[in-house]
Amino acid sequence: MSEYRRLISYMYAYDNGMKNKNVGFTKTECRGEELKLWINLKGAYSQEENYRVHFFVRRDDAIVGIYMGEIDIKSGMGQFFVVKPLSDIEVPFDDICGLYIDSEPGARMFASQWDDLPFETQRVIEMKDFAAAAVSEKEEPAAVNIDTGTSHAAATAEAPVWERPIKMVYVADNSGENIVKNIPDDGKETVKDVQVLHVSEDEPRVENHSKMDMLFDGKDPVLAFSEDEIYDCVDIGLDELTKIGDTDRGLINNSFVNHGYFNFHHLLLGKKDGNILVVGVPGVYNRREKITANMFGFEKFKFSMRSDVCMNHFGYWYKEYQYQ
Repeated sequence: MSEYRRLISYMYAYDNGMKNKNVGFTKTECRGEELKLWINLKGAYSQEENYRVHFFVRRDDAIVGIYMGEIDIKSGMGQFFVVKPLSDIEVPFDDICGLYIDSEPGARMFASQWDDLPFETQRVIEMKDFAAAAVSEKEEPAAVNIDTGTSHAAATAEAPVWERPIKMVYVADNSGENIVKNIPDDGKETVKDVQVLHVSEDEPRVENHSKMDMLFDGKDPVLAFSEDEIYDCVDIGLDELTKIGDTDRGLINNSFVNHGYFNFHHLLLGKKDGNILVVGVPGVYNRREKITANMFGFEKFKFSMRSDVCMNHFGYWYKEYQYQ
């Protein structure tokens, strides 16, 4: 059995150390010994284009970055995706407190924290520099509290993330239903900007790889939506509708589906909990298109935050199928 966690959090711009506007979102998945990270930025304008992505942990008063890769931000938009073994992350997953994106010193930064502590840009340091500083400190005698016999560092060290109080968590029970559990801390609601969407135990990936999962194999993930109701989205072509099987052969000859594909050069495939397959047709939300979409069986619409489509009211008209 392997633990599976999926977290969604918003990204914010930081200018001269001050938290500014929301500029996108990030999704992190941890399953067994594998970690996946998606980032979608929109409106993240900066004079710099070349940025570095880091997870971060809190060590004493420092925000210590763990390098994950490079991201290009052009015209305020950028996308990032990486898959890594947890062994490459250098720290336990539960120790990670968020992530940040930085460039040259003094340039605009972007960050998202998963805990209730502030993100202070002046405290950011990369892991290699922090480790080097720690080695230097070990060479000096630690200041000891005469009364307690403990060092100052030990007395002031913050508890690791996994030992801090959990405010809200959605836990999948044996029936497959999500149970909301609130665990009070000091009686005040302090959960901000981050949702722990799933904390559950799943069967190993090989045993759980269904026929529906095979429809997504070998495709790059797409950050289509700002929340996680529809997840694991990928772009597909018209010819791939035949792989869906007997779900709805009418999709292939559906005029609305063909119109959306030829306008935007893709369709969207996604998942919802409960073994539900989602087929999305790209378009814009307005009264005329709503009438047309409904006529052809696409009655639901979801706005999209894709960074590669610059269009007001863009999103997907979609249908849901209980996949067997």
